[in-house]
Amino acid sequence: MYAIKLVLALVLGCAATLVFSRVIGHVNAQDQTGPIFVCVGQDGVLHVVPFASGCQPGERRLSFKRANPQGTKAKPQENKSNESNLDKAELEDIHRRMIKLEEMGCAAFGKRRVVAPFEVVSRDGKRMFYVANNAAGLFNASGKNVATISADQSGGLFTARSDAIKVVFGINSPTLSGLSVTEATKTQVQLGKGMGSGTYRLLFLSPSGQLIAGIGQNPDNRSGLVLINDAQGNSKAIMEVLDNGRGRIGIMSGGQKPIIALTEGERGGGVFYACAAGGNCDPLMVSAGTNESGVGVVSTGPRFYIQGPTGAPGSFLIGKSQ
Repeated sequence: MYAIKLVLALVLGCAATLVFSRVIGHVNAQDQTGPIFVCVGQDGVLHVVPFASGCQPGERRLSFKRANPQGTKAKPQENKSNESNLDKAELEDIHRRMIKLEEMGCAAFGKRRVVAPFEVVSRDGKRMFYVANNAAGLFNASGKNVATISADQSGGLFTARSDAIKVVFGINSPTLSGLSVTEATKTQVQLGKGMGSGTYRLLFLSPSGQLIAGIGQNPDNRSGLVLINDAQGNSKAIMEVLDNGRGRIGIMSGGQKPIIALTEGERGGGVFYACAAGGNCDPLMVSAGTNESGVGVVSTGPRFYIQGPTGAPGSFLIGKSQ
């Protein structure tokens, strides 16, 4: 009996030595700093497995913390490198900027305002944005002011500029409340309310500042008005509403006097007038319209007369009602 126990102890000791030698061999093959991962089978045998591997069905996964061979907690290695992510010169530049901001009073704790004038520059030192008294400006990559916002007692004004064209929107006292377009320092378009006349209009101007076309309100009776002029600003055509409420279209002569007019007659019908050269409308050269009977009448001047009983041709034509 004693011999059997001795043989059994010898066999189990050899088996245990073999198992733990396999475990230690696998452990040495793993990472020397991380934990040890093992799978325990139903027979109690331990199998060392990599971290990413799983255990077989029916096995249990365990992890063992690796002991420090020296018996003390490993100290983190000190970074003895003198290199830095930020250049020393950049740090000094940032420090100088912070000091300057603190001196201006805009970087201190609790401050929520910046005192004008001040500017915003790009990394290469070019001005991008500038604020002065009652005005702020934006600058392009060439350092040219291309947009401005300003304020005065009359109101606010926005200005956009290119090499040759300037667009102004806002209250441009004392000229306009609205929009204007300027080319080569000459105003070409105005849209809005004239601050002098108090009427709303759209005006097109020549390079010399002459009105060449306009649509808007008549400053006299506040009715609609359309003007068409030549390049020198001379009136050539007009569409308007008269004080009596009747519409009229007129064509002007070189002397800016009406030579043709189309309007509403006193009896509600259409009336056409033609004057002599130079705008001499007294007497009329041609008159066409309707009479009190509602029939068409055309007369030619300078002397109007009805065809007499002799049948001689006259300068008066009249229609028939039936």
